[in-house]
Amino acid sequence: MKISQKLISGILGMATISVIVGAISAHQQLKMAKYLAQQEAEEVAGLLGYFVSHELEDHELRSREKILAHLQEHVESLHKQRQRDLEIVDRNKIILADVVAEDIGTRLDHDHNNEVGKTIQDGIAVISLVRYSSSSE
Repeated sequence: MKISQKLISGILGMATISVIVGAISAHQQLKMAKYLAQQEAEEVAGLLGYFVSHELEDHELRSREKILAHLQEHVESLHKQRQRDLEIVDRNKIILADVVAEDIGTRLDHDHNNEVGKTIQDGIAVISLVRYSSSSE
């Protein structure tokens, strides 16, 4: 085998190894990003659950409108703190609180891969990386 062929083979081998290492690294980064996003979704869901249960326990019985208004305030507060778009829906996928106030009271029509439906069924918070992205304000 000529030296030029050996050099070309060596360069191709190194390029192949580089591509494989890069692909593995990209895959690991994607897995880590999904894991961290899942953890944040669960944390935000827990915070909202705490806010709601705290308000129901510590205050006099309020009307549905007052409770939803307070829930909206919490969503807006979390939106400002975390720079995330948040929506809270009921079991029928009717939006109860949203950073986009005009969407409140409408049906959630962008449930990609039935993520919200899965959360309603199993109670495990899931995240839509498309919908739960940094706000563009």
